[in-house]
Amino acid sequence: MQPHNFIIFFYKTIKMDSKNTDEFIKKIKILIHHFNKNIKPFLNENTSTTYNYKSDIMDGLLYLLLNTQKNNTHLNSAINISKFNKICVSRQALDKRCKHITLEHINKINNDFYEIFLKDFADLFNHTDGLNVNVYDVDNNKGYKTIKLLTIVNDKNLPRDLHINKDMYKSEIKLFYDCLEKGNYDLKKHFVLDKLYFSDKFTKKMIEKKLTFIARMKDNSTYLTKFNIDLKNNIFNDDYEVIDNKKNKIRIINYKINNKLYHIATNLLDKDKYKLSFFKDAYKKRWNVELFIKITKANTNLESMKTKDNLKLEINTKMILLITMIYNYIINLYKKYSKTEKSINNSQFIKSFYDDLLIKFIKGNFNKKELVFLFSLFLVLYIDSNKKNNKRRGIMPYRTKWHYKSVFKRI
Repeated sequence: MQPHNFIIFFYKTIKMDSKNTDEFIKKIKILIHHFNKNIKPFLNENTSTTYNYKSDIMDGLLYLLLNTQKNNTHLNSAINISKFNKICVSRQALDKRCKHITLEHINKINNDFYEIFLKDFADLFNHTDGLNVNVYDVDNNKGYKTIKLLTIVNDKNLPRDLHINKDMYKSEIKLFYDCLEKGNYDLKKHFVLDKLYFSDKFTKKMIEKKLTFIARMKDNSTYLTKFNIDLKNNIFNDDYEVIDNKKNKIRIINYKINNKLYHIATNLLDKDKYKLSFFKDAYKKRWNVELFIKITKANTNLESMKTKDNLKLEINTKMILLITMIYNYIINLYKKYSKTEKSINNSQFIKSFYDDLLIKFIKGNFNKKELVFLFSLFLVLYIDSNKKNNKRRGIMPYRTKWHYKSVFKRI
């Protein structure tokens, strides 16, 4: 296949008409514009340092982002930045750039990005779950310690927060209460949680904060006594109200899926507005937070952060939050505007995003033609075929093919 035929092939397989392609590219350009016209001036104005001609503050931000990739090294990140700048920038110089980017700066950047994303992918839920991560600790016999993180994700796998627990002995539920105290959540959204969280203390906290919740209950919960009696008599009561030990009124919703019983507790009491189907759908979508954790742990250094400094640990976590927001937003944009029904191979796309797209994304200024080239490569090559025949398109050997290299030479 000749290079120009190869390019035409990708234009066709991107599965977008001209209108949707324009909208897709427009949204991507908004993000690129945000880096160059908002983030760069913000960091320049709020960091007390000067830069020589070799690098700028955006190299420091890029260095932090590249370092979040799984199995990547700081030296490799410095080499990639030097290649793009076409001038040698040492790892030590980039380390100095990073020191001027504080946790407050990163939180501001993350919050601004999240507001941009909400305009395109607003939803009703805060899907919440915790995960264990290993952190380097020279004083520990194992060489590392295990701490907990709490993540809040929306329906589209766009994360709202990665809340870190610096105290390794603090439980997941206490970490959730800390998150509520800090107020880093959307009051308009319903919290959807697994059965670990539900208790009298939980309902009291949520009602005090005027937050709504949809929480699964354990099968042996005392609130299910009435339901268990009905079940013995073959009477299935799917929705009733109870008063908890703190005198708060809550609803208990019970339903079956494939002969498996689910018990849901909620303070959404309006039965006309919130029907059984609403709660089934809400809890089913909670699986997104599990997928987010799995994909993030597989492609970033989240599972094994090699630092014992608490501040560096939190900065690395927030940079992982930023990188996951960016690539998940791109994936969801493609799903929104593309006509294909095939799903994206997330891990392959994320690897290509780190290796080939991230530097150009932050430091480059694409035109429409270049963007279509790049996203047709990254998205179309890494889409799974129909699951019926289990064929997969887009495996790593494409990187070594002459036509892949040819397109990148043109860009």
